[in-house]
Amino acid sequence: MDGNLVVRGYDVFKIVESLGVPLEVVLDYFKQNNYTVDWFGFLITSVDHNWKVSSTILKIVTSVTDVYGREHGEIVETTLNRLLTGPE
Repeated sequence: MDGNLVVRGYDVFKIVESLGVPLEVVLDYFKQNNYTVDWFGFLITSVDHNWKVSSTILKIVTSVTDVYGREHGEIVETTLNRLLTGPE
């Protein structure tokens, strides 16, 4: 993922929410074209649009795991949870 262009989470959310494109489809395209998603921005935008945090994280992790594999999904999940809860 190093060297990939980062796509704002807001923009990804709008593609998924407004256009109805499944997140897995968006991620597959991004993977093929060397883009990385700002997941924290996606999460914040989703909460601003009344999505529940826990279900959004589950949606993100499930989609990331489907496209990038379990290890990457676990990294994203751990990182988002740390950002939300702060340092231990």
